[in-house]
Amino acid sequence: MKKKTANINLAKMLRVVGIIGVVLGFTTVLWSLCLYASANPFSFFETYLSDIGNKPGWPQVVFNSGMLLSAPVRYLFLTLLVMQLMNFGASRSFAVAALITGAFVVIGSIGVSAIPYSLHLKMHMMSALIYFFGVVILQTIIAVQEWRAYLQHFGVYYLSDFRNAYVHGRQSGRHYP
Repeated sequence: MKKKTANINLAKMLRVVGIIGVVLGFTTVLWSLCLYASANPFSFFETYLSDIGNKPGWPQVVFNSGMLLSAPVRYLFLTLLVMQLMNFGASRSFAVAALITGAFVVIGSIGVSAIPYSLHLKMHMMSALIYFFGVVILQTIIAVQEWRAYLQHFGVYYLSDFRNAYVHGRQSGRHYP
C-alpha cells in the first residue's frame, strides 16, 4: 500500500500566515483606536496601547481579543520562518533559541492583553517587559542568523575571514559586499 504524504510549500505558507498576521494586527489596532478616539480624548503622544486595552467597553474588547487572537498567528509565523531559515542552513541551536524566545514573546503578549493595568499593574508591566525585550532579543537572533547566512553565501564563515577577504579582495581588484 502506498503512503500518501502532504507537501506544503513553506514559502507560500510563510507569506499567507504573514499577511494574515499583519492584517489581523493592523485591523485590531486601527479598529480599537477608532472606537477609543470616538469617546475619549486621544493623542498619538499621550495615549498608550495599554490605555486602549484598559478602557471598559468596545475598545477594550476589540483590542484585547484581537491581540489574543494574533498571538498564536505570530508564533506560527515564527515557526515557519525558523523552518525556512533552517532550509537555508540555519543551525539547530538557532532554531531552539528563536522558538524559546518566541514563546516568551507570545506569553508576554498574552499577559499584556489578558491583564489590563487596572486589574494588576505589576503583572501588566512585567508582561510588557517580557514582550518588548523578547522582541528585541528575537530580532537580534534572527538578524545574526541572516547575517551569517549572507556571509556564508560568499564563502566567509568567521568575522576574521570577512575582514581578510575584504582587505585582500580590495587589493586584488575584487569587491565583496
